[in-house]
Amino acid sequence: MTKLKALLATVSLFAVALGLTTFVTGCGSIRTEIPAQLSNARLSPNPPRILVARFNGDTARWMVNRHGDLNEVSQLSDFKNEFRNKFQQILVERLQKVAPASPSWMDDLPNEGWLVTGDFITVDQGSRLLRSVPGFGAGETTLQTKVYVYDLSQSKTHYVLSFDTGIPQKKKSAGAGSGEGPPGDVVSGLTMDSERTAREIRNILMTYR
Repeated sequence: MTKLKALLATVSLFAVALGLTTFVTGCGSIRTEIPAQLSNARLSPNPPRILVARFNGDTARWMVNRHGDLNEVSQLSDFKNEFRNKFQQILVERLQKVAPASPSWMDDLPNEGWLVTGDFITVDQGSRLLRSVPGFGAGETTLQTKVYVYDLSQSKTHYVLSFDTGIPQKKKSAGAGSGEGPPGDVVSGLTMDSERTAREIRNILMTYR
């Protein structure tokens, strides 16, 4: 009888742990599989609001530890979370020109408006040291994303519009000027790439208003 009670207690604890794991990993995400497109659908113009969810980074190529900036797995995890939060904040600010925008954690989605989310494809931190050397244009950062736009008046599970950002362009030398900051700007990095990407997303969505 004692062994039976111990076995039942172990099974109960396992079930609770499994439930908590499912709850934690399920929060804050619109999907558990590859997004599907809503066929033959178009975005409704003039959305009353735009919700911006954090972009997914699980399948991204994170190249942020090549120069000793992050020494532990925990530091890399913190970097990813902070970057995702910061990018969400920047995108919310940029999309205010399209419609009133606010962050969303996917809970109780409304039945109107747009939802903007996506996947990070490449997040390359580059090298601050190389960016500080004028005339070479080396050490540049790279940020590439796949964006999904949901029209909540049509579907909360299938996106209507999808596009890529951060298509590689011909690199310009720092001495010639790149339009992203002063030549050899040490602090440009991923923050400026995030702002550029947010502007690119905003400009595309402006055409669908």
